[in-house]
Amino acid sequence: MAPIELEMTCSICGHKRFYIPSAASPSIRVTCANCSAYQCRTQDLEKVLLSLSRPGSPLSSVA
Repeated sequence: MAPIELEMTCSICGHKRFYIPSAASPSIRVTCANCSAYQCRTQDLEKVLLSLSRPGSPLSSVA
């Protein structure tokens, strides 16, 4: 699995690249690609991304 750069930083080392498990993976954890620190569950990340993509979201018009 290749690391993916996200618009968030690791709370431990400040890195911006993370490992996100694939749909086939049994893991549900998003981890830092630099220090392997646990960041969040994929389900939590999906909720944030869905809320940001809704029309009227404060960040949906940023780009």
